[in-house]
Amino acid sequence: MTGSETPAERRQLVESRLMATVAVLVAAALSALLPSQVAVHPRWLLPAVASALAVALFVAGTTRRELVDHPAELAWHRRTRMAALVMTGLLSLVNIVTGTRLVVDILRHQGLHKANDLLWAGSSVWVVNVIVFALWYWELDRGGRVARALGEDGHDFLFPQWTVEPPFGSRDWEPEFFDYFYFSFTNAAAFSPTDVMPLSRWAKLTMMVQSALSIGIILLVVANAINIL
Repeated sequence: MTGSETPAERRQLVESRLMATVAVLVAAALSALLPSQVAVHPRWLLPAVASALAVALFVAGTTRRELVDHPAELAWHRRTRMAALVMTGLLSLVNIVTGTRLVVDILRHQGLHKANDLLWAGSSVWVVNVIVFALWYWELDRGGRVARALGEDGHDFLFPQWTVEPPFGSRDWEPEFFDYFYFSFTNAAAFSPTDVMPLSRWAKLTMMVQSALSIGIILLVVANAINIL
């Protein structure tokens, strides 16, 4: 091991997809429990898409050396990433439809008439929204987890660990799914970046869309629930 190695080269393992898989399964469970008036029909559609995504994500850990020495292994991981991106897109689309239906029903004074049901539906859509955008950030930042493990250049987000000196930070530090989930949660809750800064245009645009969706869901759902109470 030499001093010229990149942080990715020093970290020999490609990040596990276990945490991302658990998050997707949570999204599937929340989607299955949505009230019938809000859920996209057939009701099994969103849970089925989420479950398929979980299967696509559940890939055993692979060492960086295996990816470098075996092109077939690298090609397999890139195919599974493309499948994960397609499934994430479908999950995003169905959740946007669900959220739009919830907002439109509120504006038309239709649909859910109990505050508890309304808050549950709004919270579920919001949490799924956080998970979906965390998946987008995780899969797209620097080309995804495999590209990050191979040390490919470029940065889409600036994490605070890279900007401070040890023991609080390190240039060897690499984000994992939980870091993107935390980033997605804070962006959806604060409607703006907190400690993680977007650098690329697609990252800024994606964060802007997430904040706009979060504002619509939170403000309309909470206001209508308070009105019902």
